[in-house]
Amino acid sequence: MDSKVTPARLLAMKRAGQRSTLVTVFDHHFAGILDRCGVDQLLVGDSVARLVLGRQQESSVSVDEMILFARAVASAARRAMVLVDVPQQVLGCSRRDTIEQVRRLVREGGADAVKVDGGAGMADTIAALVADGIPVMASVGQLDEGAKRAGGLRGLTPEDRSQLLTEALAAREAGAFMVGLVLV
Repeated sequence: MDSKVTPARLLAMKRAGQRSTLVTVFDHHFAGILDRCGVDQLLVGDSVARLVLGRQQESSVSVDEMILFARAVASAARRAMVLVDVPQQVLGCSRRDTIEQVRRLVREGGADAVKVDGGAGMADTIAALVADGIPVMASVGQLDEGAKRAGGLRGLTPEDRSQLLTEALAAREAGAFMVGLVLV
């Protein structure tokens, strides 16, 4: 078995020109299959609200629910890094409360890292989490779930591309070890 995937290992892979894989998963069984197949990162996404719990909005998922699904995935991941989405309701809390709830995702859910939606607007939160020792992946791009459902996704204008770069760089400067680009 290969050693556990970490942010440092992902960076080394990038520098060596190697590709990494990230798959969204919500349960123990499939997490184990993906881990054994060599997937590098398993993401427990907030899309669990729609895809598993049957809700209309991803933003309705709670920290306790994310911990439950994260624990199921983490219990099967021997090699893969387990990333867990930070629920939107947590990101709207005070900085102290946000950090405490994210610590729960790591401690109780078994997350190796967390994913935060946003770049420049979340830079202070990303920096605070990283300072607390929590590895953060940032996600930037067309994140609005209402626009996605309404078919509002569109091609990127030059202004959109410039803003996307600004958001990604802000997340990196805040300490995010990785930035995911959504629907670009």
